[in-house]
Amino acid sequence: MNKEKIEKIIEETLSDEEKLKAIEEILESLPKLSKSIEILNKMVESGSLETLANLLCFLNVSKDMLSDEMVSGAASLATTFLDLAAKMNSPHLQNLISAVADHPLELKEEVKKTQITGLLSLMKALRDKDVQRGLTLLIALTKLIGRYAYPEDI
Repeated sequence: MNKEKIEKIIEETLSDEEKLKAIEEILESLPKLSKSIEILNKMVESGSLETLANLLCFLNVSKDMLSDEMVSGAASLATTFLDLAAKMNSPHLQNLISAVADHPLELKEEVKKTQITGLLSLMKALRDKDVQRGLTLLIALTKLIGRYAYPEDI
């Protein structure tokens, strides 16, 4: 750009109140703009700006790919999950889930101290009341799975 063009732009800007206000806002925002450019430079250097741009493109494409069938399928899955959760309102089922999910350290300790090495150690373990209750539950659950997984006689 030559000197004459610059002078003409300055002259036009000084005579236009709207342009003066815009320049004033830009000048007041220079510290923020400088910080933004610094952040962008760091993102470019680290490669994270490109990653962010790719992620945004992926999200845009994914949004376009979502069909009514996919949304309907997700809603159906959520409904099934909520039905299952409602059926698991039984205190016995909640206790069973809690035994595994809420007590991982206790379970780990039990596994460490329980060693079944043969028939005699298995017989000894079968005398434990907790083992008897657990096996009763497992056998009942296995019967139900067999009954409902194969309703017709095999």
